[in-house]
Amino acid sequence: MSIKNAQKIPSRYYEKPGSLKWHVLDLYHGTSAFQIPNIMSQGLRPTLGAGCDALEAQFGIPVPGVYLAKSWKVATMYPIESTTGLIPQDKIGVSGGSYVSLDGTPPLRAVVRVLADASQQLWHRGSNQSAYKPSDLHITHVCFYAVHPKLAHTAHLGLELHSFDLDEGTPVPTADELCSRSSQ
Repeated sequence: MSIKNAQKIPSRYYEKPGSLKWHVLDLYHGTSAFQIPNIMSQGLRPTLGAGCDALEAQFGIPVPGVYLAKSWKVATMYPIESTTGLIPQDKIGVSGGSYVSLDGTPPLRAVVRVLADASQQLWHRGSNQSAYKPSDLHITHVCFYAVHPKLAHTAHLGLELHSFDLDEGTPVPTADELCSRSSQ
């Protein structure tokens, strides 16, 4: 599923109306589905990542950036932190998907598509990884995609759905009350 940004692409990205500048690139940022509300409200936020050492060597201080990939496929591998169990394709696991609902919806991941002026990149490694300042990016789309349930975050395995019949004015049970009920 893809959600298109309703904001127009800023004029600084255009050579002339309808024609993007030659050095404006489509780039992709892979993330957890749970990060999308933060990204939608605050934009992409800089972090210290792969280019931090090179930028610190150049500027003398750690320089955070928004890390992007030129290919969708590379973005789907980020962030590089194993949140799944071991899988045959990767001995340490991969960055898994998030259960956003217990209605049968498979785990989800997200990729944010942005436009960026290549002349504004802070750092790059090879031809596919780069870092930018958030102000130099324009989000065009947020894309959600499903992953196999075997690729769900291990922290999401065994989730249970609880429902409560509440009369008007009845307080919602607290976590402590739920724990004491389940141990009885």
